[in-house]
Amino acid sequence: MIEMVDVGMVFERNGEPFTALAGITGEIGEGEFVSIIGPSGCGKTTLLKIMAGLVPPTTGETRVKRERIEGPGEQRALVLQHFVLLP
Repeated sequence: MIEMVDVGMVFERNGEPFTALAGITGEIGEGEFVSIIGPSGCGKTTLLKIMAGLVPPTTGETRVKRERIEGPGEQRALVLQHFVLLP
């Protein structure tokens, strides 16, 4: 199971803070199939990178089987789709 507790991510854009994610809380059960959909730039890939342990969230935490994600691990993988597959 993957848990997200109040996950947020703030980047710096042109010297100003830019909030990509805020207050994401939820869980994905073992064996569940989940889709994350939304318009370009809404934070989908950022959330996936956080869950994969590739980047730490600015706020909150993510856990796998109740253990905090501190970096990449054998329990998770991330496969990205090239953005030009669909018009």
